[in-house]
Amino acid sequence: MRPTTQPDRPDGPGRTVGGAPVRFVMSGLFVTAVTFLLYVGLLTFVPYAAAYSVAFVVGIGIAYAMNRFFVFRSGGGVGSMVLFPLVYVVQYLVGLLVVMVWVDVLGLPEVFASLAAIAVTVPITYLLSRWVFVVRGRSGGQP
Repeated sequence: MRPTTQPDRPDGPGRTVGGAPVRFVMSGLFVTAVTFLLYVGLLTFVPYAAAYSVAFVVGIGIAYAMNRFFVFRSGGGVGSMVLFPLVYVVQYLVGLLVVMVWVDVLGLPEVFASLAAIAVTVPITYLLSRWVFVVRGRSGGQP
């Protein structure tokens, strides 16, 4: 007897590119590369703060599409478009807190603070993104 696939499960059998966590990391690397290149390209036309802001917003848009269609393979809907940017607000605030604690409280080298922030925020961002696209979707859009 052939095993059955479960097309409504984002990580069901028959998926071609790893599980959602692997696809999340892959898409994160892709979004990071694209936004970095955009930032560098924009620097020739606008000040760095504007270049960073544009690249950050474009990155959220690309990350939304990647998470919806590649990572979690979810229908998303309007609710996910509203909630997803909040994931990045949380990521930023938690990352900033980690950096501040790393440097000001623990007295550790500033150069490694962003790595600590990444180590803490990537799993949180994954879980929040998963909630936006998968868990929330299963509950009919109810939190």
